[in-house]
Amino acid sequence: MAKNGLDLYLKALKKLQLYVLTTYKNGADVQKCLKQEKLATFIPSELDENATATQREMWKIHAKNTIK
Repeated sequence: MAKNGLDLYLKALKKLQLYVLTTYKNGADVQKCLKQEKLATFIPSELDENATATQREMWKIHAKNTIK
């Protein structure tokens, strides 16, 4: 029986879901997105050009926490 592209894609997707679920702390969320075939994206808020060093650091911390 020859495997077509769809069968290979679905098999790979199931393996990826299992891997993500068992490997990462937020694996259940990623698995849910993979099942729904949605992409989880992070769109950072705009950082003002005239931002102070403190504001830049706060923005970096917020971005890191959002990604986790």
